[in-house]
Amino acid sequence: MVASTPELTLESLVENGTLGLTVLVPGDLTVRVRGAHTMEISQPNRWLESGWLLLTTGLRFLDNDDTASQVALVHQLKHAKAAGLAFGVGVNFEQVPQALVDAARGAGLTLLAVAADVPFAAVESYVNRSLVAAETYVAKRALWIQTDLLQSLSAQQPLTSLVNRIGHIIKGVAIVYDEAGTAVASTGSGPTRLIWAEIRAREARRQRFLVGRWHVATRPIVLEGMSYWIAIGSQQAHVLDDLAEPLLDSAQRLLGAIRAATALKATEARAEANELLTVLGAVVEPAEAPNLWERLAAFRFRMHAPLRAFVSTELTGRAKGGIAVPATLDQFVEDAQSNALPLIVRTRDAPEPAGWIGIATDSAVLHEWIDKLGEGHHVGVSEPFVDLTLGRRSFRDAHRASLVAQRRAALRSTLARRQTGTKATRLRSDLPVTGCVVRFEDVDLATWLLSSRSAEAIADKSRQQLGDLLDHSDLVDTAVAYLACGLDIQRTAARLYLHPNSVRYRLRRIEQIIDSPLSSPSALVNLYLAFHERLAAEGTEDEDRED
Repeated sequence: MVASTPELTLESLVENGTLGLTVLVPGDLTVRVRGAHTMEISQPNRWLESGWLLLTTGLRFLDNDDTASQVALVHQLKHAKAAGLAFGVGVNFEQVPQALVDAARGAGLTLLAVAADVPFAAVESYVNRSLVAAETYVAKRALWIQTDLLQSLSAQQPLTSLVNRIGHIIKGVAIVYDEAGTAVASTGSGPTRLIWAEIRAREARRQRFLVGRWHVATRPIVLEGMSYWIAIGSQQAHVLDDLAEPLLDSAQRLLGAIRAATALKATEARAEANELLTVLGAVVEPAEAPNLWERLAAFRFRMHAPLRAFVSTELTGRAKGGIAVPATLDQFVEDAQSNALPLIVRTRDAPEPAGWIGIATDSAVLHEWIDKLGEGHHVGVSEPFVDLTLGRRSFRDAHRASLVAQRRAALRSTLARRQTGTKATRLRSDLPVTGCVVRFEDVDLATWLLSSRSAEAIADKSRQQLGDLLDHSDLVDTAVAYLACGLDIQRTAARLYLHPNSVRYRLRRIEQIIDSPLSSPSALVNLYLAFHERLAAEGTEDEDRED
């Protein structure tokens, strides 16, 4: 705690025996003395400042037997908020006039007698020297406070460090609230919620108030358009009298510096993350890997711990179906950091679709984070890799997986629209539309081969191979069901709610259109590849029906 120097009060003047002061009317002896001056003129209140001690020998009363002037002097000093009146005896009066004593007692003004052998200059000199020392102390104290609090800027958590240091200085409570009343940082065991309730009930300006036994000082601040409150509290009022203003002044300036430093640090981190992702997405030579691991360590990646690359495509507002998901990259990064997940991520470059690209340490936490991301994005995830020279391939795999995710989601949506009114649709109608997550290790060979081709290219090649079959939706449904049921006619019939003979008839028609028997492996492969994504999507439909 910053040491304090004794304030100059009437009581401390009386206790100094060399000044020869005797209390005749105590008034308020704890009042601070801000100066001392000798005046013998009438109406001295016009020249006297608040907190000053007036010294007089009563010269103005010598030729005036009317006590009204003595009473008037007391009221003038009281109105001017003077610290008190010191009457020098043994000069013009052997003792303080009784009318003056009675008036001071009635007004509650402190009245002191100055011994005859003590010159007024000694009292004035002592007061002035003490005030200079106090002003020097105040300047030093402000410097001590600022020096102590400035050290918080170099801390790992500067805001927490700042609040802890303030709490230590006042041996009490220190809190920073956001505009919603959440304690962004706090220390001490004070009544945090009750303090905020009191802040909300008052005007948005500097305040001093009591909460139970706690004396509290608060101040509103605005940082980059966001409102915050600083509150400090102590169970001893004199601590806040002495330290509240310099502490709150320093804290307000430092909060601005912390916010600026934090923003700069975040900007630098984003730039470094973008650079790392660019490098890892390109050709990395083996000799470059150690340096890259060192740079990744700044983001809490552990050297040689398995990594995964991911690529996401954001759902449109319509596709999200109104579900509430965190909308910003910063929110997702903050969520990852709060769960100790090493991660670097950036937005995808135009003209690519809106979305994100990044890498993270492979862990159960990552998969939970990816699944949460999948509520508002289609996400492709690479297989784990340790060798950073494989980064380019991993990003390519993640991108292909993301394309598979988009195609599966689009096909699922198309099937749902086609099946309006069916049992399957009724079962799914109350489910929110979310993104699709595909991990590359779960992608089969056919999907992997097809992922390198655009949906349009696949559609064109399918039409070239299958001809008019694609114009007959009933035959397409039959072909898909037949493949999905393992070429089993009975199961296919049950799936389509048809008689087995109807299925056989449709299969013969398919053979005629594609000019190949369905017993031919090449015919089956062409059908499988053409309807591969639909088969994957309808597999999900089957799971939903079983549930």
